[in-house]
Amino acid sequence: MLVLSRKESEQIVIGKDTVVTVMRISGNRVRLAIEAPQFVRIWRAELRPYDEAPAEFIELDLPAMVAEVEDSSQIPELGLLAAR
Repeated sequence: MLVLSRKESEQIVIGKDTVVTVMRISGNRVRLAIEAPQFVRIWRAELRPYDEAPAEFIELDLPAMVAEVEDSSQIPELGLLAAR
């Protein structure tokens, strides 16, 4: 993760086509303007659709996955779960 500090009206360029501009800072709120190609999806993290979530946010049903494995000793990561 890259962490940058910006003041009002300063910009961050991402790739060739995306520019993030700090429009206003007021207390603990920051207003950003994002210029990006139309095909780039931009979501507030709390509103991101489930299928867009990064791997660390995807919930897995590990007990069901273990039940589907006939011999969990072949998969060391699941062996501990299967022993429960």
